[in-house]
Amino acid sequence: MVRSCSLIRLFELTSWRYRGRSLEGANILDYGCGWGRLLRLLYHKTSQATIFGVDPMQESLQHCKDCGLKGNIAKCDAVPRELPFGRVLFDFVFSFSVFTHVPREVADAILRAIRQRISPDGVLVVTVRSHEFWELRRPVWNPKKVDALIADHLSTGYAFVPLETGGLKSEEYGDTTYSRQNFERLCNECGWNVAGVERDMTEPFQIAVVLKPR
Repeated sequence: MVRSCSLIRLFELTSWRYRGRSLEGANILDYGCGWGRLLRLLYHKTSQATIFGVDPMQESLQHCKDCGLKGNIAKCDAVPRELPFGRVLFDFVFSFSVFTHVPREVADAILRAIRQRISPDGVLVVTVRSHEFWELRRPVWNPKKVDALIADHLSTGYAFVPLETGGLKSEEYGDTTYSRQNFERLCNECGWNVAGVERDMTEPFQIAVVLKPR
């Protein structure tokens, strides 16, 4: 709860800094809302009618329903071409711990889908990881695998390893790291400018990148 509240405070401060106003009255989208732990903390920031959440996992959306989550919740594709909710434009979008898990081509699709539905002065906040993250995996992974991922990151600015479950690999989900230059290039290609970088020290391996439409 402390970490979740800290993130909502970061989003509120980010809205003031990059939009010049609070989240009150804004159409807010949580891309990758999961079971809604962050969405439910927005109740005291704005109306439930302007709170939106999407997730590609039906199980997560069922948890939202079972918990009585208020707001507008819908399923999206794992590799989206567009977002639900008609033609609603979003003033503030956040995507916490999503770009840290999807490969570059999926990140590209998400950025483009959100870009279609961001208001002219809207803000998108996504979190990414730096190469130091891979050291966290060293105690449980083969050291050669960790060294290879760090080498990939340092040489290209990007590294991704798919999730393996029951001997099967998911090419759409795993662990991902970016250099700032590599991620900024991706954002530019998808119609975004990097407006700033913010940090929440309760989440040391989640670097918040603030994007505005080009």
